[in-house]
Amino acid sequence: MKRNLLPILTLIIIVFLSACNKDNEEDVNPNAIYSNGAFISNEGAFGVGNSSVSFLDFETDVVTNEVFMDANARPMGDVLQSMSLISGKMYCVVNASNKIEVVKADEFTELGVIEGLDNPRSLTASNGKLYVTEWGNGGQVKILDAASFFERSTIEVGSGPEGILNHHSLIWVANGGGFGLDSTVTVIDPISDEILITINVGHNPKEMVVDANDDVWVICNGYTEYDASWSVVRQTPSKLVKISVIDLEVASEYIISETLHPNHIDISKDKKTIYYGGGYGINGISSINYVNSSITETIAADKSFYGFNVNRYNGDIYGLEAPSFTENGNLIKYNSTGAVIKQYEVGIGPNSVVFW
Repeated sequence: MKRNLLPILTLIIIVFLSACNKDNEEDVNPNAIYSNGAFISNEGAFGVGNSSVSFLDFETDVVTNEVFMDANARPMGDVLQSMSLISGKMYCVVNASNKIEVVKADEFTELGVIEGLDNPRSLTASNGKLYVTEWGNGGQVKILDAASFFERSTIEVGSGPEGILNHHSLIWVANGGGFGLDSTVTVIDPISDEILITINVGHNPKEMVVDANDDVWVICNGYTEYDASWSVVRQTPSKLVKISVIDLEVASEYIISETLHPNHIDISKDKKTIYYGGGYGINGISSINYVNSSITETIAADKSFYGFNVNRYNGDIYGLEAPSFTENGNLIKYNSTGAVIKQYEVGIGPNSVVFW
């Protein structure tokens, strides 16, 4: 006699789905205040200690300012240089206060404070360790235990290290020159915590992104030398440089400008279009499709942005205006074709966006 297996299969499916739903519910923090949105890093004015964080909620389309102050009842500190979101924790690198504020990203409540740093700039993580770029002692990467924040070691790199990237089981450091000149990217083996190779790129590399082929692109700001009256003596060009992740050497480069020196880089959702801009005298955000390097476009050519980022989920572009360091700045959201979607008021000196 044949038995009807449908009721049994249905019961198994119901139990399985119930278990999955239960797991998902347990993974979601019922007290979460911030989710599905964008955190804006507001640098504040140097020496004033008024840095802050804003949050744009994608569902309500509303910006909440001062989220760190609201959650912790104290100011963040002096000059919020950058933020990194790693495993549900936000690491807020507060440059002039020589510390990193570590918070629970969905509530922004304090988990700890890493102090005693020397002019920190940016952070990444690998193998249970935090890697922090610092301008101190000529340029170094400080390695900390991710759980205890205990200092494990320090690696001397190039001068003025800025952006840092964990990619292809390696740590990449853009040595931005600080107030002087450098032209290198340092690659560190996170297993041994030793320098694997130092790669020569353009003058003063600042930030890096990874393209669709897994290669690393660096924006090199170029170098400007001034005389005693602040007249330009000489300049070197700004560049986009591609480093082969397989060969660990420069694969190609594009000259951006002989006289303009953008600081920031990001990449499109499909990782085929590179955006660059931000910096003194730079108008708009330019883009280049590296598959066809002849295609170059500029959006918001009438705007000067202090920083910008691209939403990796939908390709929208977030331009950040800092009209002064005594009043709030603006976030202007564009679609990938450059059409304005909406403008929002954020904190003083907005410099970057982290998507959550």
